[in-house]
Amino acid sequence: MLSATAVTRTRGFLSGIEITLLPPQDAVLIEARFDPKRAHADLFGVFGLSVPQALARMAQKRAAEFLAGRLVAALGAEALGVVPQDIGIGPGRAPLWPAGLAGSITHSGQRCACLVSRRADLLCGIDLEHIAQGAALRAIMERCLSGPERMLAQQGLDLPADQAATLMFSAKETVFKALYPTVGRFFGFGAAEVARDLEGRALQLHLTETLHPTLPAGLALAPRYILRDDHLMTLLVVARAAFSAGDGTDGSGAGGDIPR
Repeated sequence: MLSATAVTRTRGFLSGIEITLLPPQDAVLIEARFDPKRAHADLFGVFGLSVPQALARMAQKRAAEFLAGRLVAALGAEALGVVPQDIGIGPGRAPLWPAGLAGSITHSGQRCACLVSRRADLLCGIDLEHIAQGAALRAIMERCLSGPERMLAQQGLDLPADQAATLMFSAKETVFKALYPTVGRFFGFGAAEVARDLEGRALQLHLTETLHPTLPAGLALAPRYILRDDHLMTLLVVARAAFSAGDGTDGSGAGGDIPR
């Protein structure tokens, strides 16, 4: 009933809500569509959230995206049995999660999604992308992928080149979101390179440079991915201890219990 109730509570702003439990990470994945025409600041109050001052400075499209992200995050908190709290805006516009929670938010077009976990020790990243075509696809190939990655996109992932290139781009975005809170600065697409496709809908990436003492060059990460019609989603959930222990453990994806 949570999904149906949420549509009513958001006055139809959110629809098509899907909630997936990720037990190993004590986390949930929330996906939804949103209708920018139904966006209204009063919806923050439905979840006991305050209206951010920054909202008044946002363009209408950006404000709708921001609202959608905060509301799916609130739904995620409720699904975990946690009272929703305000999520601040940090450096680089990254979400500032309240104490005791970790997560990541994404949107593309009129779709949005969020990972939320009660384990604050987790690094979370999620990205949603429409399959790139035309100029957008060429931009990804030329600006975001290395030579070996372009060859892999065209030959090595057992996917059409447009899906493979979009997937690589999305995986790099997810890695950036997951690692940014630790790194504390922007880093480029070249900082992580896709090495291969793994079984279980996951990509293996490795860092090409040391981003932090706990994130050395060569560290492997394995974001999982979901292909759906004209869009795809990548997500990564990994404990900080897997890196700080220095035991060579690879960063793993969110688990095999995500619907394909």
